[in-house]
Parts: sequence; C-alpha cells; structure tokens
Amino acid sequence: MQSSSLFAGRAAFHFEFTDSPMTSREPLEHFHDAFELALFLKADISIFIKDRKYDIRDGDLLFIDSYEIHRMVYKPDQHYKRYVLNFQHRFVQDLLRTLGQESLFQAIRSNPNAKIRLNLKQRLSMEEHFSRLMTLNASLAENRDDGTMQAELTMRLILLLQEVYRIGQAQRQARSDSRLHLLVVDMLLYIDSRYSEDIQLEQLAAAVGKSKYYICRLFKESTTFTIVEYIQYRRVIEAQKKLLESDMHIIDIGLACGFQSLQHFYRVFKRISRLTPAQYRAGRHD
Repeated sequence: MQSSSLFAGRAAFHFEFTDSPMTSREPLEHFHDAFELALFLKADISIFIKDRKYDIRDGDLLFIDSYEIHRMVYKPDQHYKRYVLNFQHRFVQDLLRTLGQESLFQAIRSNPNAKIRLNLKQRLSMEEHFSRLMTLNASLAENRDDGTMQAELTMRLILLLQEVYRIGQAQRQARSDSRLHLLVVDMLLYIDSRYSEDIQLEQLAAAVGKSKYYICRLFKESTTFTIVEYIQYRRVIEAQKKLLESDMHIIDIGLACGFQSLQHFYRVFKRISRLTPAQYRAGRHD
C-alpha cells in the first residue's frame, strides 16, 4: 500500500461525529498531518498505534499524534458512536503563546499511553466540551467571517486540551495495572451490563468474590462514587439517550433503565440532570 493512500490531509481544524451500526467494515489504516482527539460514546474496536494495541470501549478518550500511523479494527454488528476532531498546531499556537501554555502540546504528547479511560464525571464533562465544539464548528461553517465565533472555538479547544492534560497526568500517577484497579473494572463492567436490572450489593460482591463491605470501600476510594451513585448515574445517562433518540413514554424509559417507579426515576433524574425527564426531552428538541 502506498503512503499516499494512507495519508489523510486535513484543514487546520476538522470535526466529525459518527453514529451508525457497524454491519461490515474493513480495517482502516491511515495517518494525519494533524493531531487527533476522539471521544468514543459507543465502541467495541481495537486500535493499533505504533507498537501498542488499544481496546476501545464506551467512554474512552484517544489522543493520536500527528503522522502516527494507526489501524482501526472494527467488530461486526456493533454500534459505533464517536466524536473526533483533528487540529494542527498552528490553529491554537498563537493563543497558547498568549496564555503562556506553549508547553501543553508537548506535555500531552509525552504521555506514553494514547488512551485515557474516563470515569463517569470526566466523561460527562468531555461530552459537554465535544458537543459545544460541534455546535460552534457548524455555526462557523455558516458564518466564516465571524471572528468572535472563531475565537470561542479556539478557546474551547484549549480548555478541552487542558482537561485532557490534567486527566492524563493523574492517570500516569495511578497504578492502573494493580489488582485493585482490575477488581474495580470488573465491578464497572458488571454494573454497565446490568444497569437495567435490580442490582443488589450481595450479587455484585458474589460476582467479584469479595465481601460487600470491601467492595463498597474499594469502589468509593477508586472512583469517588459510591456504588449506588454510579448505578444511578449510569441509569440516568441511558435514560437521557432514550429521551432524545426514541419516542418511548417517560415511564417506560424509567423502567427500561432500571428504576423501580416513576417517582424514583423523576427524583434521581432531576438531581443529576437539574431537569425533569420531560424538561430534558423538550429542551433538547427545541
């Protein structure tokens, strides 16, 4: 394969959003003349960068340096949903220099791990950043001479990069391969696959082979969430998706996401989202 067929040249800033089923897709191998930052909302793929393989799942963030060849291997019959942006250094370098943050790129690029696994709070924050960037980029395409909008887009990107740097530094300091971490990952996978069910602490403890008192303490120390809080956040996130992407009745959405009553669904949803389910659906469709 010739290098020209691998190369994906971009403008100074490029944004894409993909939401589609992966019925059948060949592996994709390419590189860019720009940095790439991707947030995977729904994914079960493998990405090879240099000599490392990354298994990408829901909520993973990936930073790929310019001119790094990467190969994406898709699994058939899996839904694929992600934001991806490509940007060249020149797009932000002037503002970085003004802010005294010119070392930001090098700091992010020096992280040997291209993938960042986000916790729930980090994922919600990242989704807000990417969603705002997508809106700004679409508006700017219709108003290319709007200097204020261009400045806001650049500033929003720098804020995103600063958060990527902070999260990446924190994870570099953590012992991510420890047995405790792996136990927490097992608990998260158990909850994520059963959020629609009535999850009991005794069942979760039995699934990972520890006492319920031990897993409650470990989970809180590792994620800053109690197990109950994480289950509620997971259910609300799924309910938000269904409110926007389906015409299901609100009570049916609540039950499908694991809430035992409409009253409980409304109370938890409003506490986390600051809106009732009906307000959330109406506001996002306006």
